[in-house]
Order: sequence, then structure tokens, then C-alpha cells
Amino acid sequence: MKQGLVQLFVVLTLTLLACKRGPEGPAGPQGPAGPDYVAPYQQGYIKGTIIAQDTLNNRRVRESYNYVYYSQSPCDVYTIGSTLTLSIARWGDPTINFLRYAGISLNIDTTGGTPTLVSGFAAISNLKPVGGNIVTGYSHFYDTSNTTDTLIVENLTFSPQFTQVSGRLRGIRHNVTPPDTVTFEFESIIPRTYQ
Repeated sequence: MKQGLVQLFVVLTLTLLACKRGPEGPAGPQGPAGPDYVAPYQQGYIKGTIIAQDTLNNRRVRESYNYVYYSQSPCDVYTIGSTLTLSIARWGDPTINFLRYAGISLNIDTTGGTPTLVSGFAAISNLKPVGGNIVTGYSHFYDTSNTTDTLIVENLTFSPQFTQVSGRLRGIRHNVTPPDTVTFEFESIIPRTYQ
């Protein structure tokens, strides 16, 4: 029995030594995506300009952003009575992280001839490297009912069959001098919901 274990140990040791790795050669070309790969969803956008105090470096910045990736639906629509809630979120990175994100939620009264905004909010998070170890960052939340961090709806347009929405919002943060301003231009299809 002991002799058999010694022989097995010798065979395993010789096998491991024979399989010793040599130097690596150059990398081959990228192969096709595997069956579990899901391409990031892209449709519409939330884009704009941030003119604000950089929250990381305490300096004034002017940054443009253009976020086009979404998670499962280009936008979500919920109806409660005559109020329609429209939520749109886009990411600046296909991995869906919250370092580069913009979200808009609008409550719209649909009883009249034209949709009328009841309330809404918009959020922005924009963190990005600008060279070396310097990173610019801005993150804020704007609300139509807040007097300090106001959200102003400058334009809101729906297609005739309610299949597409576009608009422009402007967030103003009044409690800093000069005030921070963020524009949110957006466009999205509205998926059909069946009730």
C-alpha cells in the first residue's frame, strides 16, 4: 500500500513538472461574444450642460454630458386616475453604474386638451476623470416644488399617439453663488402598455 502511494506521488510530481508553463505568446484576436452577452440598450438620450461648483475640487466647471444607455425599458409610464407619471433614466456607461446617471420623473395631468405638468424632479450624477489623478464630480437633485433647487420645464412635447416624448428642463440651485445650472434635454420612445 505504501509503495503504491509513493508511485502515485512520483507520477503526479512528474506530470506537474511536465506541464510546467513556458513563456506566454502574443494575445490572439478577440473572439465572438458568448451566448450570455447582452448588448447594452440604447435609445433616446438625456443630455445637457452642467455649469456648477465641482463638488470634489471646489472649482467652477462647465461639463457637457450625453447619456444614452438604459436598463430594461426606455421609459416607464404609470397612470393613476388622470395623472400620468413618466420616468426616464439614462446612464453614461453601459455597465449601468450611478457615477454617470441622469433621471427624470414627471407627473402630467391628461384631462385637458394638452398634457399639463403637475410636478416633477430630475437628478444628475456626473463623475469623470479629466487627466492624471484629477476627477470632476457633480451630483444633485432638482424638484419643481422646491424653491432652493428649482426645476423649470422649458419644453415638453408628446407625439400625437403618445408614442414619443421629448423636452428640455433646467435645474437651478439658488443657495450657491453664482447659482448652479443644469440643463436636461431628453427624448425617448414610450413603450405601449396594455391594461
